Amino acid sequence: NDDQHRECGEILRGCVGCVVISGYPSDLYSEIYEQHGWKRVDREAQVNGGDTRTESLWLSPITQARLDLPEQASLL
Repeated sequence: NDDQHRECGEILRGCVGCVVISGYPSDLYSEIYEQHGWKRVDREAQVNGGDTRTESLWLSPITQARLDLPEQASLL
């Protein structure tokens, strides 16, 4: 439920290492992560039946800083 997601988000936001969350765009994840400095990266993915759906990664600020290194820039 939403409270469990918020509790997990609070724990993950406190991590000192790199953290990446995978999911689908939502107001809840925007509240939990994006409003706390996490960056969302979206990609279209093909699902069953040939349709597409937006899948997202949320990158913690530490992860963003590490990916800003020139040799890592091509990963996203």
